[in-house]
Amino acid sequence: MTSQSKSQRFIYTGPPTRIDKAVRDRYPELGRRKIHELSEAGLIFLNGRAVQAGAEVTGGQEIAIIEFPEKIRLRPELVSSHEKLEIIVANEELLVIDKPRMLHCIRLKFDASLTLADLIAHFHPETLSASADLREAGLINRLDFYTSGLILAARNAESYKKFREASLAGQITKTYLLLVEGHAQFDETQVATPIYTEDLDRSQAPTKFKLVKNFSLYDSPCAILEAQSTRFARHQIRRHASELGHPLVGDALYGSEQELSQLGLGENQGFLLRSIKLEFNLDTSLPKVIQAEAGEFLFEND
Repeated sequence: MTSQSKSQRFIYTGPPTRIDKAVRDRYPELGRRKIHELSEAGLIFLNGRAVQAGAEVTGGQEIAIIEFPEKIRLRPELVSSHEKLEIIVANEELLVIDKPRMLHCIRLKFDASLTLADLIAHFHPETLSASADLREAGLINRLDFYTSGLILAARNAESYKKFREASLAGQITKTYLLLVEGHAQFDETQVATPIYTEDLDRSQAPTKFKLVKNFSLYDSPCAILEAQSTRFARHQIRRHASELGHPLVGDALYGSEQELSQLGLGENQGFLLRSIKLEFNLDTSLPKVIQAEAGEFLFEND
C-alpha cells in the first residue's frame, strides 16, 4: 500500500452474499462501477486474499478495501514521440477515435502503463475538463483491453453530458465485428438475456447478430459475426455470443477452448472484437454514420 492510498476494513456480519454487494452496502458512495474496478485491480481483499467482485462473503469474515489514490489522474507525460492517436472524425463537440488492441482506456492504478485517455489528453488537452473523473479525458464509453475500434471522447463538459445521456438512452447504435468458434447456423438472430447492471432497466437492449462468413483456419471451423445494439452492458457481446454457442476465439472467460495463435493468427493474445460503426440518432454536426476499417479482421483464411 502506498502513501497515496488508504485502506478501509470491516468485519461482515450479514448473511452470505456477494462481496461487491457487501462493500456497496457498507460504502454506498463508492458505486457499483468503482467497486468492480477496484476488484479488477486486485484492491478488494477477503480475509487477506484479493478476490473478484462475485466472491461470496459470510458473517465473521474481514473485508478490506484499498481505495484508488485520492487524485489518480491522467498521465499524458507518459506519451512518447512515436505514439499517435488515430482520429477518424472530429468536430467542436467530439473526437471519434480508432482505439488499438491491447490498450486500457483508463488507469486503474497510479503506476499503470500508458492508457488511451493519456493519449487523448496529450494530443487534445481540452478534454481534461470534459468529465469529473480525472482518469477519463472525456471518454463517453469504454472498450475492453483487447477490443479495438471506434470510441467517443467529448471535448467539453456540455458535450460530455449530451453524448453520455444519448448513449445511455440508446440514441447511438454501435456495430462490432467478432471472430467466434464454430460455423454459425443462422443468417441473423438476437439474444436478449438480461445482464445485471447498476441501472438494469436502462441498460438492457438485445444484441442482434448477423453472419458475415463461415470459414476455417488450420482446419478449425470459425466465423466472423456482426453484433449490433443501442445499449451495451459490460461484456454483453462476449456473453451473448457464448450463449449462442459461439464464444469469441481466445475468450476463455466465456467458454473458448482455443487461442488465436492456434489458428495461425500470429502471437495475438486475447480475442478479436472491433467496433466498426456508429450511427447517431440525435442532433449533431457529425456524420450520422461513421465507419471504421476492418483492421485486424483483414486476414487470410482458407
